[in-house]
Amino acid sequence: DMAVEAGAPVVVVESDRSLMKALITSEEPLVLGSAAEEVTLDAAGVKHAEAVVIATDDLETAAVACRTVRDRNPRCKLIVRCPDDDVGQALAKAYSARALSTSKAATQFVVAHAARAGTRRAIVMGTNRIGARAAAALEAERIQTTIIPETEDPAALERAGIREADLVVIADDDLGKN
Repeated sequence: DMAVEAGAPVVVVESDRSLMKALITSEEPLVLGSAAEEVTLDAAGVKHAEAVVIATDDLETAAVACRTVRDRNPRCKLIVRCPDDDVGQALAKAYSARALSTSKAATQFVVAHAARAGTRRAIVMGTNRIGARAAAALEAERIQTTIIPETEDPAALERAGIREADLVVIADDDLGKN
């Protein structure tokens, strides 16, 4: 969406047709298929792309896609989202790519906000990778941190010490619930 808003031509590659309904309806360029398949990336035109963003959760697909993109287009900007920092660094080095970690970026934002706000006690709600990483980073900054599973239960929030918290970090994906 950001690239389209900036006026850049975009081709989306996705294997799950149900995620593409809006693009299909609006007749936006897309290729239904796996980024791990050379024929799919060829159909998307990576050979002529100025930039390629690989945003899959599957590390094997990301690695294969990086290799294919670099084989077809050695000069494009290559950005790969990678939940594992070590794997991201290896992909970045091997394929002259920029690796992005969403959990790392979110954690840096939370820690910077906590420092600006003078946070002394935080509750992190969500036991996923972002929640665990944020809790560890806050504790490293000597901020007393409690991590709890996501909940809608007021009693569970009270037990966690919600009234004494200076900061509550919600690291859950379900925005409707939050």
